[in-house]
Amino acid sequence: MAKSYVNAITTHEVSMAIEKFLIAAYPQAFTPERVDVGSPPSGFLDLGAVVEDTPSISISRGKYELQTGIPKVTQYQVVTEMSAEISFSLYTNSWWQAQFMLGNETTITTVTTIASGTIKTQYIGKATLASYALLGVADFINGSQLIHEFTKVKPSGDWTEEVRPDDANAMQMTFDAMGLQTWVSSDCQELVLGKRHYLNGDGEVCAVDG
Repeated sequence: MAKSYVNAITTHEVSMAIEKFLIAAYPQAFTPERVDVGSPPSGFLDLGAVVEDTPSISISRGKYELQTGIPKVTQYQVVTEMSAEISFSLYTNSWWQAQFMLGNETTITTVTTIASGTIKTQYIGKATLASYALLGVADFINGSQLIHEFTKVKPSGDWTEEVRPDDANAMQMTFDAMGLQTWVSSDCQELVLGKRHYLNGDGEVCAVDG
């Protein structure tokens, strides 16, 4: 009989991966399938090189609890609030990536460059908070792929830009996920923040709403 203290490692689950992020103007449809980051799905553009170990997706759910009896015992729980934050850093100082955090851009059609000698002015502190669609794509050595799909995100209220002489320039990107109604079963719709799609090595798709 297997012992509980035998912590077996499944080798294919510890393969290395770096998550890439693709952005699109909201709304942008996405059909769950294997993503080639070199040729992104229609409407999405690659945000660029991601700083290793920086991608983080944090989900929080607030709950109301009803306790009764002596001593009090939890008898009922219901989710009363939800939030999700997507955070990562890019190796860049470009205005093109900065525009998304500043909320200055609502139409995304191409990665735009600036001609030599020209100036691109951006406004810090605008009240505009544009909406985007965001995909996080991680490829693992064993051939599996993990996709975090956020149908609607907005830039976080806080943004810090640091330029340091002893580090490669990195730009912090933080987005807040917005809720959307989606079918979680054939007869049930729920308000969710995003979806997590897992494709195993042979291409099978497994989706989890979250």
